[in-house]
Amino acid sequence: MLIRNTLFTLCSVALVAVSPAIAQSLKVGDKAPAISVDTWAKGEPVTEFSSDNYYIVEFWATWCGPCIAGMPHVSELQEQYKDEGLVVIGVNIWDDPRKVKPFMQNGSGATRGKSGGDLMQYRVAVDKVIDKNDPKHGAMAIEWMKAAGRNSIPSAFVVDYDGRIAWMGHPMQMDGIVQNLASQYATRVGSKQVTDHIARNAELDEKAAPIIEKTNEAIKAKQWTRALAGANGILKIDEQYFGEWAAKKVAILAQKSPGSRDTLVYAKQLVTSTYKDNAPVLTDVAEALLTYEPKNENARAIVTIAISQAVLKASKSDARVLAASAMAKHVDGKAEEAIDMLTEAINVLEATPPSDGADVADIKAYETLKNSWRKRLDDYKRVDIDNSEK
Repeated sequence: MLIRNTLFTLCSVALVAVSPAIAQSLKVGDKAPAISVDTWAKGEPVTEFSSDNYYIVEFWATWCGPCIAGMPHVSELQEQYKDEGLVVIGVNIWDDPRKVKPFMQNGSGATRGKSGGDLMQYRVAVDKVIDKNDPKHGAMAIEWMKAAGRNSIPSAFVVDYDGRIAWMGHPMQMDGIVQNLASQYATRVGSKQVTDHIARNAELDEKAAPIIEKTNEAIKAKQWTRALAGANGILKIDEQYFGEWAAKKVAILAQKSPGSRDTLVYAKQLVTSTYKDNAPVLTDVAEALLTYEPKNENARAIVTIAISQAVLKASKSDARVLAASAMAKHVDGKAEEAIDMLTEAINVLEATPPSDGADVADIKAYETLKNSWRKRLDDYKRVDIDNSEK
């Protein structure tokens, strides 16, 4: 389910390494080292880890393009889980401390006109430098990064309610553990017992699997009435968890009855109500309408709403938003803009492949999406060449 729920926001280089691999003494399960910083560039200082919260400690530098590209996603996590115990701390390391304040105020060439403060909607601190002639020797760079054997940034550590390292790795791969800790928050603060999200999701997947298989068979055979019944059955199990099937239902309705008012009424309900805060579903609905109702003006109005909402919930640089926007440009005959946008979407996607331990289903979904976008890009270029020769 990772591909469906994760927003991809890294640029074409996923990590920046600064030294060879080093020995690891800090491991998952160990007590987290102290927060040792010189200054706080943004937000309320954190002096120690509280049992009422869990934390992301993310290491970055002003010169690190992949760090900058990943900042919107980290900000999204802080916003999503701010009321469920999450505290994000961005720690500047391996850098000239004097560059942090200008970066926070004005940004850099890599921030595309935004300041670092705009990109980082969470607490930001500057490492406590021990040797001013070598910023790599900052306290947290040594006690966290070096101790964990990590030699590249961006790197993130998730600290649980007990102050222990629950996870470490690339910031774009931490959504699962953050969601898991968020699910424990209500219990921790005593408000209510929450469902174990991982177990529940597995139960939902198992329950829906036979229906999904039969529905996909019906779609392949273009048996739209049967496919529609299947999509309804899947959504009845859990419409939020299986949100992608709401967008597929739009595609099914459009193919079952081209130009039907029912398709547009349902699609509008999705983007203005049911999934108005779900960027992946919003972009999927937009693509379904652009694919099967490209000339319908009412459908295009819904597409505009969907993409606008997706930008608000994700960002203009989100891969899925870029891909949907590219499709809209292509339908409008703006070939060059469509090609540029989809190329950028593919670059963003390729910069964040599934982790080594990802499920087979996640890897397959990632490859399918990437290959479909590459094929679409080839089609856009072919149309552009054909038009230029006329």
